[in-house]
Amino acid sequence: MEPREKTYIRPPTKGNEVNCSNYTMFRPQIIGFFIFLCAFYHVYGTFDQLQLVLRWPTSFCIGKNCKRTPKDFTIHGLWPDNEAGELNFCNPRASYTIVRHGTFEKRNKHWPDLMRSKDNSMDNQEFWKHEYIKHGSCCTDLFNETQYFDLALVLKDRFDLLTTFRTHGIVPRSSHTVDKIKKTIRSVTGVLPNLSCTKNMDLLEIGICFNREASKMIDCTRPKTCNPGEDNLIGFP
Repeated sequence: MEPREKTYIRPPTKGNEVNCSNYTMFRPQIIGFFIFLCAFYHVYGTFDQLQLVLRWPTSFCIGKNCKRTPKDFTIHGLWPDNEAGELNFCNPRASYTIVRHGTFEKRNKHWPDLMRSKDNSMDNQEFWKHEYIKHGSCCTDLFNETQYFDLALVLKDRFDLLTTFRTHGIVPRSSHTVDKIKKTIRSVTGVLPNLSCTKNMDLLEIGICFNREASKMIDCTRPKTCNPGEDNLIGFP
């Protein structure tokens, strides 16, 4: 039997040797980069619910120079959200497209800029631009710009909060318990709402949460209320 030939591993020659210290030197930067990526992914693009925020114009306009004060709830915004916190300004390159004619009329009716007249809002759409860039940019994996605005209008039309309030005896210039306000809203939505008030404890906004696809209403994962205590009074000016 012939002797087995030995195999020798050629040592690296000068000029092509592997310098492990180079990898060690950049290790902190590499680790930091991946941590940044994980954090970026967590904050941007991980929404698991949508919150439709409706505003009561009378409360909003107290102490402000509003150009109009509709006698119905109007849209403040549609906010993608998750359990960890609010999602804001998810795409620094997001832009807004000016709308005209029929699209403007419908949006202006249900989602008006209360600080501008209708005519002025046609030329200055900063309110919608702000809402889209701050919030709409966080759900572009499911809804483009047009779909985002149209969805908010569709969701608002799913219930008539003002009529529901009147049916339960909640009319302007009256006060009611937090519990009554919540139960009244729940009677038409089937879920617990978020509430926010002015510093004088007047009802300012109502938040109704939906699942990621906006196919059903859900309890908000981060509840918010005003004047804590179910028997405490809040005003409805």
